[in-house]
Amino acid sequence: MHSRKWKSWLTQLVIAGLTLSSSAAAAEQSGVTGQKEEFILEPYVVTAQRYQTRELEAPAAVEIYDAQRIKATGAANVQEILKYSLGLTYSGMGPGGTSYANSNAEMVVRGVEGGTLVMINGRPINTRGLAFLDQYPASNVERIEIIRGGGSVLYGTQATGGVINIITKKQIDNSAFFELGNFGQRNGGIGLQAGKMTFNYNYSHWGSIDSVSLSTWQSIANANPNTAYFNNDFKGTRSDNIALTYAFSDEWSLFYSYNNKDTGYTYAFYENAHAAAGQDRYYRNFIHRQNTTQLNYQGENLKASLYYNDMAYQTKAVDFLTAAGKPETGSKGTFQTTADERNRNLGLDVQYDWQQDQTKYLIGGTAQHEYYKPTKWESKDYSRMNYSIYGSVDHPFTDDLNAILALRYSWQGSAPHENLDKLTPQLQLRKKLTEQEYLYASAGMSYTMPTFRQTGVVTGSNVIGNPDLKPQTGTHYEMGWKKNYDEHGLRIALFKYNIEDQITATSSGVGTWSYENEDNKNTGLEAEYSYNGVDDSWNYNVGFTIGDPKTKNSKRPSGRSQYWERAYDRYQINGGVGYKEGNWAVNLLSKYVFGRTKSSLDSAAYGPEKSKPALYTTLHINYKINDVQEVYLKAENLFDRKDIINNSSSEYYYTPFNFVIGYNVKL
Repeated sequence: MHSRKWKSWLTQLVIAGLTLSSSAAAAEQSGVTGQKEEFILEPYVVTAQRYQTRELEAPAAVEIYDAQRIKATGAANVQEILKYSLGLTYSGMGPGGTSYANSNAEMVVRGVEGGTLVMINGRPINTRGLAFLDQYPASNVERIEIIRGGGSVLYGTQATGGVINIITKKQIDNSAFFELGNFGQRNGGIGLQAGKMTFNYNYSHWGSIDSVSLSTWQSIANANPNTAYFNNDFKGTRSDNIALTYAFSDEWSLFYSYNNKDTGYTYAFYENAHAAAGQDRYYRNFIHRQNTTQLNYQGENLKASLYYNDMAYQTKAVDFLTAAGKPETGSKGTFQTTADERNRNLGLDVQYDWQQDQTKYLIGGTAQHEYYKPTKWESKDYSRMNYSIYGSVDHPFTDDLNAILALRYSWQGSAPHENLDKLTPQLQLRKKLTEQEYLYASAGMSYTMPTFRQTGVVTGSNVIGNPDLKPQTGTHYEMGWKKNYDEHGLRIALFKYNIEDQITATSSGVGTWSYENEDNKNTGLEAEYSYNGVDDSWNYNVGFTIGDPKTKNSKRPSGRSQYWERAYDRYQINGGVGYKEGNWAVNLLSKYVFGRTKSSLDSAAYGPEKSKPALYTTLHINYKINDVQEVYLKAENLFDRKDIINNSSSEYYYTPFNFVIGYNVKL
């Protein structure tokens, strides 16, 4: 249970730790060793161009989380790791970045709704446009690479905002960890290395939390706007994850991941807003299961992957009261399964890169079978084939100027409606000023194909599909400057994009939603400075984002013209500071987001509502007992703020001050 005593206890612990050891933590720290490691200021990235490139030379805005930085965040899952990233808008629907129903907790890049392509080991895991990052534990992640800006030329549909590539661990130390915290937090896991096989199991649990959300209910609002609110209580969640990697050889490997998450919510009529105020209206239990399998080949020039993603979603429900606050006497009054959805993707991706003289070439192709069954009760299922061919040429015109031309052609086959196709080009220039300083410029296109649910092949009880939806097409422009000097790094990017026919869900009244093609645009500036001390123990970084994301909403009542309305947030300031000495390490992270908007009940008619600023904070303290044992503490929401952490009409709140104490041991 939340208590002021816990915060007093935490403050005393922090002061004691700093006083006794003159320590704090590094933003880049290693596992259980107390020795300070040299920071490598020239990391490599594989996502930006589909082959290994110096991050400094990649002609894109890139952010990298290596294993040390991931550990320093203290985050339990990928959604929480990325919360403090530059240019990303975080949203959650419960503690720990929890997703709600069949909607995922978003990680929006540069204000592009539904424009984030998520990959594991370079292969897409989005199913029906969704990727549940809260279901992937941090302990199984070796590295995360974020590419901000449209990436459809190299990676295909949905990368209109950017790409997040999660790279899993191939080799680990035998170890186990256990964590306890307030709000019923219980987390644990074990990692084992047996020859060529890597095995990880992770368990995560949150207990009940009152009033995590205040939401609107459209059917009540239409009759009486004063009664359009529900108070949502979080009834706990349990997550289980199994990850297995087997290396047949240096080139061939098999990866398998199983995720299961079970979450409950109770909805009560809001105080003073209904005759039954304070009474539970209904209970919902949401269950997500996802299987990911990859057979990967990584040769010197040839790379290939056969991958399979299987995502099942189920809702179990019971209604206690009717909308009028009367006891529910019908079938809804009994516990039953109300949704049972299945999505499967089976794909093959093959690429070959080589160098001739000073020119680098890449060519590849993908084929993916997409399957969708809306409910187990429906006799018909839906499927289609998606194909792409792509390539790039990186040619030096002079010793210090390179041009990279890339092209992708994508098309569909056997689709229930019209077979869609798209051609997307990209041109990038890279100018070398010194070995540690580069300029780049980029112009390209991106696209997103509509899903089955969006096109109306399947119409759910509260979703109205649109068979006339067009593919979403984006045009992207970007200029950037990257410079390293000594232990300092500076990154600046100026970007502009215009997206035509963005696929947007809008309220259609009486609790239903429909999909429309609208336009979206943004112009912005991103800048980040970092210092990673080698000769001292200090590490820190600070960055900011200024943007102007807007959507042209076409759903207007008669007499009201279309206009550009603001979306998401305009400003972000993020930073972190750390200091380490001896056996102690502490890391403090923060992000302040303002100029925010959120959807309202009447967004279609009057535009979005303003939303108050949000401040995210995390403190992570680590103490090395010996070479094989460590203890740590992670505290979240240090100022106990009740900030809104999503962008929809329902308000989900930042979990009150919470913490876990953990123990990790090498076996």
